[in-house]
Amino acid sequence: MLAKLQLLAWAFGLLAVAHPAIVPPTVATLGFLAGVVCAVVGWFVAHLALTLAIAAGVVLGQMLPGPLGSAARWFGRAWDTSIDAILPVES
Repeated sequence: MLAKLQLLAWAFGLLAVAHPAIVPPTVATLGFLAGVVCAVVGWFVAHLALTLAIAAGVVLGQMLPGPLGSAARWFGRAWDTSIDAILPVES
């Protein structure tokens, strides 16, 4: 893997020596693409973490007695119903 990255670096270096005018747009484009990839990965991880945290709270809350447990059970049923409304399962 490191050899491939070194080969890519050499290719970009030789391209920069041969055509110095295209270096700034190329670096800007690569930087933009790296930023987009980081933003997408960050968005996915943040929403996944939020969803898993809410699910863990619901599961743990269902173990509690009294009104807090019934509220967690109601929230879990409401969440399940909202997902079924958005993504109906065909049988």
